[in-house]
Amino acid sequence: MPGGPFQGSSGIPHLPLFSPPSTPDQTGFPVERRPIPPFLHFPLEETGLNSTVGESEKERNGFMINVILAVVLAAPLMAGGNEKDREAKAVVAEFISIYNRKTATHEERISAIRRLARIPHKKTGRILECLLLSPNEPQSEKIEAAIVLCNFSGVKGASDIALKGLLFPVNSTNTKLRIALIRTIRSLGEKRKKDLAILHRLVMKDKDVAVARAAVEVIPFFENRGSVKVLIDYLRKCERKPSRERLTLPIPRQPDRSDHHGVTPQEGRRDFALKISPDEKQAFRYDLCCPALKTALRTMTGNYYKTWKEWDQWWKRGGRTGR
Repeated sequence: MPGGPFQGSSGIPHLPLFSPPSTPDQTGFPVERRPIPPFLHFPLEETGLNSTVGESEKERNGFMINVILAVVLAAPLMAGGNEKDREAKAVVAEFISIYNRKTATHEERISAIRRLARIPHKKTGRILECLLLSPNEPQSEKIEAAIVLCNFSGVKGASDIALKGLLFPVNSTNTKLRIALIRTIRSLGEKRKKDLAILHRLVMKDKDVAVARAAVEVIPFFENRGSVKVLIDYLRKCERKPSRERLTLPIPRQPDRSDHHGVTPQEGRRDFALKISPDEKQAFRYDLCCPALKTALRTMTGNYYKTWKEWDQWWKRGGRTGR
């Protein structure tokens, strides 16, 4: 089982601890600042929990990790947190106990991720962020985390988590995950300019046609006039017909033998014409994105044009909506 974002080289979500500033005690003299022991900031593996050390050292390290976890989970309670803080604390503790168990199955880990949706909270959102930004987690579990994130519309920073996951380099080759994150941005309901700018970039760069189509489907939600021009330009690119070439492959004359399987020497002398497409991506783009683009433009403008030229002429006339 690959290491989770809460152990190993990817680290654990922990609250950096800082020593308090020097303050006078009851005698009026300043108290000397004491350095924080360095092992408080180490991941689980570096503290020795996964190594073969003595039982006393294991107990000490395990105690310190429990202290760190307790501080992280109890921080809002010490600050006067409410019932939802306590529920989030319990859900996070349950998730960590299941997800990091070496014997946990894939189904159990997926179920643990889904249970985070019960309590949309900064703490449960932080767990999803660690999953999405981990280089080691299985892609199916990352996709599940992206889907669960849709339930965090009322949590501050949820859209930032989705955007970080979308831009994370390790996730750039996972089409299904990126599509799920784009749809999550739409479900969270924040019409932020920086989210729209990223969607525009995905459409214009067009490195992954399926991802570009998902961005096209979400862009109308932002109700931004500048998006109309982006979609029209991309429609022009999509409407370019894929090039076709005819390649003639000469088949040599077959010898006059009885094992021709019904093929005569005269048929063997015929040339074989084969159509090939050197631009298969363009054909895929044309079939996949053109309908989505026209639907998006109609949704945003209320107009019904069939070709890029008609949309471009309408835009040059001032681009007035038909609604």
